[in-house]
Amino acid sequence: RVSTASVTVKAISADLPKVSIVADGGITEIGGIYYTTPGGRFKLLADTTVTSIAWSVNSDSLSTPNGLSSAVLVVDVPATGVSGPIEFLVTATNTSTAASNLATRTIVVAAAPSGGSCTVSPSYGDPVITPFAVLCSGFRTDIGVPKFRMGMKHNGATYLYGCPE
Repeated sequence: RVSTASVTVKAISADLPKVSIVADGGITEIGGIYYTTPGGRFKLLADTTVTSIAWSVNSDSLSTPNGLSSAVLVVDVPATGVSGPIEFLVTATNTSTAASNLATRTIVVAAAPSGGSCTVSPSYGDPVITPFAVLCSGFRTDIGVPKFRMGMKHNGATYLYGCPE
């Protein structure tokens, strides 16, 4: 058996559009690797001057984000079920010349903090009057020191304390 294949390549004289991906909010860069956390939200911006933009996402566990044809892609990471690297690709096309170029950015969803415990003292009290102390230790995570937020619900209102977002 003999098989043949052919490919037609069309050369264009136009310059390729410049395109890059900029991460904004909800991303931590450590040693050139970009991390986010479960339950986090971040934006990816296609830094280009052309108007035809198409995003694609390489992930089996992340639902397709909104804005796949706009310059800003907003990604909401589920609190559970997603971990490891996710590759984002954006293709920018100059519609007048049909010239296109692409850029990729890999974002790693870090594992949730684990291995620690928290204690509350005193064990009982009035949530508005009693000063409570919360001590958490022993937690591990992929991206540095975990941040904690404590809170309470009182008369239908939620009050959060701890590290700012």
